[in-house]
Amino acid sequence: MSPSLFSAGDLLAAGWSARAIVEQTMALDEETFGSMVPQVEGTDQQWIELTVRHPQTVFVLIDSSAKVIGYWHFVLLHNLDFELAKEGRLSVDELTADRVRGVTPGVFPIYFVAI
Repeated sequence: MSPSLFSAGDLLAAGWSARAIVEQTMALDEETFGSMVPQVEGTDQQWIELTVRHPQTVFVLIDSSAKVIGYWHFVLLHNLDFELAKEGRLSVDELTADRVRGVTPGVFPIYFVAI
């Protein structure tokens, strides 16, 4: 069976916890990239809050055993933060749920946190 694509919103509605989503995506990061410092990886609590408050920005590929095998996550940034990110002056651990924009219709600068 081929992998299925879900948003975090889909998974939350199906009974997954934000913690389960984040634990699996962070485990995939560690498997792929090795251990990372919070400035590069962020923290589990940070991503749990972002996943709960902005579930439409996280998409995961799930295999038949309900394991996350891939994902991408983007955030909508305010213009100043987008410029800081482009200049390498905004670390991942600074991307908090309060700092990013909610998803609304329109055109906004986005930052891909992970692909």
